[in-house]
Amino acid sequence: MAKKLNTNYYCGIENEGKVLRKYKRNGASDVKQMPGSKGSYDLEVSHPSRKKHFVQVKSTCSTTGEPKCITSKERQRLIRAANSQNGIAVVAYVGANGRSELRYAKNDRLVVF
Repeated sequence: MAKKLNTNYYCGIENEGKVLRKYKRNGASDVKQMPGSKGSYDLEVSHPSRKKHFVQVKSTCSTTGEPKCITSKERQRLIRAANSQNGIAVVAYVGANGRSELRYAKNDRLVVF
């Protein structure tokens, strides 16, 4: 019997790639996609003129839905991880249309490049 693929997992990886490419288009010098899906953050981003960003990507795999919201527990875990490495915690939301919005985890303000 064939193993059923976890389409949400692969969709999540694809959406992480969209955010990764957005950072690169906006001057990031190094973007690392973290292995697995259970860590505090999905992407680690170095930028020549900014502190390192630690990014948790929240997305939807539905063609009509909104991205999942980050839980308060996930948010605190992300902030702790970023602070421990003298970085900034960012939440990236990717909607059904493929557009992404990046927000600082501490205050929910938009990240502007």
